[in-house]
Amino acid sequence: MRKPTGLGIVELGKQIGLSKSTVSRIEQGERVPTDAELHLILGALGVVGSAREALRKLAAEAHEPNWLATGGTGLPEQLTTLVDYESTATAITEVGLVVVPGLLQTREYCRAIYLSAGVPRNEIDTRVSTRLGRQRILTDTTPVEFNAVIDEAALRRPVGGSAAVADQLRHLLKMGERDNITVQVLPQSLGAHPGVDGSYVLMEFAAESPIVHLEQYRAGAFLDDREDVEAYRSLTDILRRDALSPAESAGLIRDCITEQESTG
Repeated sequence: MRKPTGLGIVELGKQIGLSKSTVSRIEQGERVPTDAELHLILGALGVVGSAREALRKLAAEAHEPNWLATGGTGLPEQLTTLVDYESTATAITEVGLVVVPGLLQTREYCRAIYLSAGVPRNEIDTRVSTRLGRQRILTDTTPVEFNAVIDEAALRRPVGGSAAVADQLRHLLKMGERDNITVQVLPQSLGAHPGVDGSYVLMEFAAESPIVHLEQYRAGAFLDDREDVEAYRSLTDILRRDALSPAESAGLIRDCITEQESTG
């Protein structure tokens, strides 16, 4: 719709007060425009009538989190939405039962996960770089509050070999020292606990309702139904209460590092 008007991306951006990169990301489908941004863009391009309403409907549906996706490993069609939510969240809690939460993974650990999942080798570097790029929200000048609740079994799982696991665990200790990051471990001594049914991510926002993200091998979903989200918030409170304290968790992680180094 822009091209017939003769406007370039830079010109359009200047006209409506958006940067070139913002306009480009919207056009490439890498960013869902806000209602205000869409209003400005469509007004500048002279889009009216049914075409305007169709685009507004698409934008509204793109922001609707209650949707399920199925397909290949990694669910790339949900990634843009997930990144948007992560970048605007004020607090994120990730419960990791099988592996270390993605926002705390090291490069080699992450790479080993993608290899074991059967991701084509020519896609792995891009996938890894994307995941590591998402971690910037933890170290920005105004970083998000991040709570990791990790099952002890995930710490002991030999993902990528002993050296990779030991390096990953050292990274956990380092990140756990940051004021905005809390790392807690669910010890094996708990036995069965309320969270054994699966990992999840709870994202909370300053002016919006919380959202839960679920991801499995070939399916993923965002939940925003109040009853569903409240159930996960209650579960999060229980798991954080039952988990070891941050100090106790750090001690257990150090023990795991020693074990990995002795077997490496």
